[in-house]
Amino acid sequence: NLDRSGTEFVSVAADDTFTFSNSTAVIVGTQDKPFSISAWIYVDSLPFPVVTKYDQTNTLREWQFMAAADGSISFEVYDENTNKSASITSATSAVTTGQWYHLVATYDGRGNTTSPPHSGMKFYKDGVEVSQSAATTAAGYVAMQFTGQLPWIGKIDNGSALYADGQVDEVSVWSKELASYDVKEIYNEAVPNNLKKTTAYKVDATNKLMSWWRMEWDQVIP
Repeated sequence: NLDRSGTEFVSVAADDTFTFSNSTAVIVGTQDKPFSISAWIYVDSLPFPVVTKYDQTNTLREWQFMAAADGSISFEVYDENTNKSASITSATSAVTTGQWYHLVATYDGRGNTTSPPHSGMKFYKDGVEVSQSAATTAAGYVAMQFTGQLPWIGKIDNGSALYADGQVDEVSVWSKELASYDVKEIYNEAVPNNLKKTTAYKVDATNKLMSWWRMEWDQVIP
């Protein structure tokens, strides 16, 4: 249970595992890589940061996935080298307080090559793709950069720290773009699934389930 009236959140050890580009501590990124984020959330109040690798105060921004104050869902990738981003946003009231949701964000990792990065970004709510009310890529975006920023569950810094008020459960990060049928299977008709029994894991993603936080003591997999 994450309470925004305090400062409760989960911080993940920082390394380049969760930097989804060819960037490293000594190499400037030139090409993004695919990734997906999946989580169950129960919202007591909005806004609600789900999972982020995003600290604006210290200019350590890579990606963020959250619900805004108006209930819209947003997913953003950020190029700290050029100070440009690509993002998608849903209509307002996609998320409201007082109920559980399964949310997924996916990115095919196209970078700014043949088409703008936002064209390869999607999100899903309760197993169904959510339509986008806005999708933009700032001119000059190239790729996400390794910043050393910690992945945060239930926190973002958009100039000041913001914490989730509610609950976050069954959080997973994948180094692949989950397909719509993968998302539907993970949603599993509103019953949290054993991710190692899903097609997304078995078929081609045995080593692409980067981490799975069950949000219980001693339950970080792998």
